[in-house]
Amino acid sequence: MDIDQIERLAKLHRDGLLTDEEFAAGKAKALGGEGSRIAPAAPRPGPVSSSLSSSPGLSASWQRRFAFFDQHGSPFSKEATLASRELKFAERSTIFFNIWAMLFGIVYFVVIGIPKRGITLLAIALGLAMVLWGFETFLDYSPTWYWFGLWAIYGGTANYYYYIKVRQGRDEWNPLKDLF
Repeated sequence: MDIDQIERLAKLHRDGLLTDEEFAAGKAKALGGEGSRIAPAAPRPGPVSSSLSSSPGLSASWQRRFAFFDQHGSPFSKEATLASRELKFAERSTIFFNIWAMLFGIVYFVVIGIPKRGITLLAIALGLAMVLWGFETFLDYSPTWYWFGLWAIYGGTANYYYYIKVRQGRDEWNPLKDLF
């Protein structure tokens, strides 16, 4: 039984994106019961409507991001990948990438309330750097591209991590959880 999938289906049903039949079929599939051979309709491609996401206190840009994730799931899911192709470059960039997270890294993650994932990403980066260059070499030299890569990872994951924090109230130590 996949509770997260059922919750996502319920949200899509409440927002009018799934019919009663599609919701019932998807729920049955998630529960492994009858009707599990019937798949819910694929998410509808097209522009993301900010009215889908009603989280009070969030800016319009966060609401657009949340609406996209509500409708299509994780940024690395097949549905999100296909739907992102329908978006203009600027809209796709604002949904999937956060420049503030790239510039401020761990500080940004702590400020928005997802410190566990930020700390884990930093620890993995430091450990990998020490393995690649050795502890002494690491302190004297580490290539710029390496740190730019870490900051790019912060920028590319912050929006979805924040979505998980707001929607499900979770901040996990595992940075790969929920992404795929």
